[in-house]
Order: sequence, then structure tokens, then C-alpha cells
Amino acid sequence: MNKISMFRIFTFIIILLSVFVLNNSCDEGHDYELFDYGDDIGQYYYGNTAVFDESGGWLIEIDEGSDIYGCSVYVPENAVQDVTVTMAIYEPEIDIEREDYPDFEPKWIRFSPNDITFGDTVNLGLSFAHLPHGNIWIMNVLQYIPETKGFKVHPIADSKASEEVVYIDVLELGIFAVFPSHK
Repeated sequence: MNKISMFRIFTFIIILLSVFVLNNSCDEGHDYELFDYGDDIGQYYYGNTAVFDESGGWLIEIDEGSDIYGCSVYVPENAVQDVTVTMAIYEPEIDIEREDYPDFEPKWIRFSPNDITFGDTVNLGLSFAHLPHGNIWIMNVLQYIPETKGFKVHPIADSKASEEVVYIDVLELGIFAVFPSHK
């Protein structure tokens, strides 16, 4: 084999490796690290609406221009049969006095429908990218109850700081927001 043939083979291998590396490193702008629920977690739906059946799955908003970017719903297998789940901004007229962040306006997300109870825990992801950055030590997730104009605090099940998302487990959907706190 002469030097020209060796050079061509070497060049061809370098080009193939470059294409392989570039192809595998291209990110579509969304690198979600989801909970590990095993191999069979149902379908993935991208956007703000999905129809879930007994196979369950994920609904994730990946449009970076959306007000609900990063929000998600995980419905486990056999938790529900044929339900359309929607995520949207909700703007209730709620006056919450905040001593630690007096100018903070929460971003309320309505996960609907809220008139069903799931047969198993559903996992909701709420973005906290809108929170004031800096000296936040604790985040709280509040659920707004329109019927009573009251609130329920939900414990955070998990969080992904790189995605600026916290996760809570619920049996019913509703209206939720993430709040910063120093306490």
C-alpha cells in the first residue's frame, strides 16, 4: 500500500469519526434528565396538551419561547384511561403578601382537568426559571384552591437545578406555582 492510499484511508476514517462525533453531540436545545421510572414509561408528548391512555407517559413543554417552558406531567401506567391533560398559564386575582420577596409575582400553571383523581401518583414538573436568582434557600410549591381561595403546600419530590425545574407528586391536577423563600 502506498502513501497516497494510506492518506486517503486515514482521511476517510477522520471524516467518518467527525461525522459520528458531530451527529452524537448535536443538541436540539433540550437536554432533559427525566426520573428513572424503568424501561417502560409510555409515550413522550411535546407541547402543552396530550391525550393519555392506560399506557401513561410524559408531557413536556420544550418550546423555549413558551411561558410554561420546562413544565411537565408524568402519568404512570394504569393511572388513568383516556384523559386529555393540558398545561397553561393561569392568572388568578390573588393577593399574597410576601415579606421576603414583596415584588415577586408567581407564575401560576394550571394543569387540567382537575375533576379527576388518578389511580396512582402523577408527577408534575414546574419551572423556577422565573424566580429571582441569588439568595434563595428554599422553594415552596403552592396549589391554589379556587373554591376556597386557599392554598395547599406540596413537598418537593425532586429538582433538577440545571433545568430549573422542581417536581411534585399529586393524585389530582390543579393550579400550582413555585415560590422562593428564605425561611
